[in-house]
Amino acid sequence: MPELYCDDPFERGFYDRDLAPVPEALVRRLFRTVPDLVARPQDGEGVARVLERARREGRGVTPRAAGTSAYGNAVPARGGILLDLNGLRGRAELLPEAGAVAVDAATRWGELERWLRRRGWALLSYPTSAPGSTVGGWFNQQGFGVGSLRHGRMHEQVLAARIVLSDARVRELGPDTDPPLGWFAGSEGTLGVVTRLTLRVRPAPEREAHHLVALPDAAALEDLSRTLAGWDPPPFSLHFADGEFHRLLEEAGHPAAQGLTLRVDLDGSAEYLEDARARLASAAGLRGGRVLGGPAALEDWLERCFEVRVKRAGPVLVGAEVWLPLASLGRFLEAAQAVGRRRRRRVFTYGTVASRDHCLVNAFFPVDAVGWRELPSLGLVEELQSWGLRLGGHPYGGVGLWNAPYRTAILSAQERAELSRRKARLDPGGLLNPGKLYAPAHLLLRPGLFRPGLRALGSVRISGRRDGS
Repeated sequence: MPELYCDDPFERGFYDRDLAPVPEALVRRLFRTVPDLVARPQDGEGVARVLERARREGRGVTPRAAGTSAYGNAVPARGGILLDLNGLRGRAELLPEAGAVAVDAATRWGELERWLRRRGWALLSYPTSAPGSTVGGWFNQQGFGVGSLRHGRMHEQVLAARIVLSDARVRELGPDTDPPLGWFAGSEGTLGVVTRLTLRVRPAPEREAHHLVALPDAAALEDLSRTLAGWDPPPFSLHFADGEFHRLLEEAGHPAAQGLTLRVDLDGSAEYLEDARARLASAAGLRGGRVLGGPAALEDWLERCFEVRVKRAGPVLVGAEVWLPLASLGRFLEAAQAVGRRRRRRVFTYGTVASRDHCLVNAFFPVDAVGWRELPSLGLVEELQSWGLRLGGHPYGGVGLWNAPYRTAILSAQERAELSRRKARLDPGGLLNPGKLYAPAHLLLRPGLFRPGLRALGSVRISGRRDGS
């Protein structure tokens, strides 16, 4: 099927941002975020033809599907062609003998999970943005989410992928090919365009159980989380949220628990669930916690992919996503609240235990609007990120545009050198997702300018919401 092209200014304007709450005037002063042309292929061969055209015309190509990131990963930095991959969606093939499914890259995680469940299978893990985010998008990002504690990073679950390289070759890649599949995991669309993936799945669990534990303080939350993450096997998922998150949820019109909570999601046999329930009650009691009634836990689980419903109390949420050692969780939660009190902002935190040793923490606060008057609030974002760095973590969500100042914290010197070597081999002309991952796309995003600049902004009087008023 032939691909479609669109150069209409109105249509192109829809692709110039993602979920990042950054003033439009600032974005457009730093980057050329509106693409010159939008291409909409319907299959991998169409993607190859778009790349052939881009190479002939000397245009960069920015791959994009759902655009659910908040860091500019799929937003053009220098114009060029926007490769809208949403035509590559929905074609799935179950491979029961291999315990796998082959699926188009722009298929939404929520769609795929429902499709598998109807056939007696289930995903190993998925992002909390599952209703909107895509299979290929998460592969191109960092790949931790619901189920990662039990089943590992999404990258480890992918068995094979069909990828279009910058020279328009369509390749079927696996762990032992040249180049190997692993090169493309987390590469943010800078090495090739993923059009189809084959990933491991599991038989749908026999039973599920969800428990919500109320805890007295952040130290108890950290201690219980570390204990449960060390179980063999660990729970399917652990999710935590603080009291401010629950208060804002109630203000937004949603039922919520009170105080600091840890949701424990279990699946397996009836015997395993009963044994795990008893062990959980004992472990929680030793830390001054109590297991709440079943309905509260089930409600929390059913809303697992809609955490940003708290935005109704916003109207805009700004903050930091941090990859953090689990052993630093308690200190980070306490620091976030202390920063909020000092800044007179309602900072709330929630997140997921992603592995036995690490967690993903979201620390956000509501602001009245996205505009120049709210720019000083970005100083609070830098302060929260700095606490994450101080405690052994780094920003999460990939590098994209807005995490470029933290690139050296996210990627080690060895990782950066290896990425550059792969880029030189696979995309020497810099065709794919230019302005991302390898160096900041603008001088102001260099760490020595950006981070001090945000700290200076933070010293300016912040207008807008104060103390929830």
